Amino acid sequence: MMAMVMGMFEARSMRIGQTGGSGLMSREQVVGALGAVSGRHPLGWLAAQAEHGGESSTLAQLTAHLRTRLTAHSAHCATLPELTLAIYLRRPLPEQLRSLVAKHPRWDRERRRAAKLKVLITKEKEKGGEAEAARLQATHDEILTAARVRCEQEIMTTGRCPKCAGTGKMLRKGGDCAVCNGTGKVVPDMGIIERMAGVAAVRAVHQALDELESAATTFKRALRKRLEGEREQ
Repeated sequence: MMAMVMGMFEARSMRIGQTGGSGLMSREQVVGALGAVSGRHPLGWLAAQAEHGGESSTLAQLTAHLRTRLTAHSAHCATLPELTLAIYLRRPLPEQLRSLVAKHPRWDRERRRAAKLKVLITKEKEKGGEAEAARLQATHDEILTAARVRCEQEIMTTGRCPKCAGTGKMLRKGGDCAVCNGTGKVVPDMGIIERMAGVAAVRAVHQALDELESAATTFKRALRKRLEGEREQ
């Protein structure tokens, strides 16, 4: 919890000690402030936690909120709440993930490695080495599976653009990365939402996202004010 609070603000502005004093806030003061502010701003607290690596229970509560918020549109797309939360967290939508993996340098490197094995597999089959061809095929499949899993985990965990590694720039060619438009982050494709649930659903999703962002901002502002008040006492 302390790490999460520190992550919400500049580390220098939130100095926390075991017992407080000398310009430090005690952990008890932080917990007390957090309890008071989160009680008044429950949605903002959930949204802020999600932004800073919230636990599965937090994400489940936000999904439940979005399910209620988007009830009128979920009939056309049962996973609309989950997709909306993915967009809020700057994570790719499921349909985007495969194409993003294909842009990851690790995938490209392992794909070329697997391609070399494919050549050997063909040669083994031509000379009747079925057993060796089967062994090489298994290795080929394991390489691609492991690479796909590793790339997917990195993209979903960090939210960084796999093409530019989060820099927003094309290292060799220069200029902004064409995959993330120079943001360095995964850009969720709202066109997927429109195709699955319609234009009205896209508007509703944008409104829900604005609501979460506003709630998180209000919560952080209130928490900072409360913590500054605790520090001055």
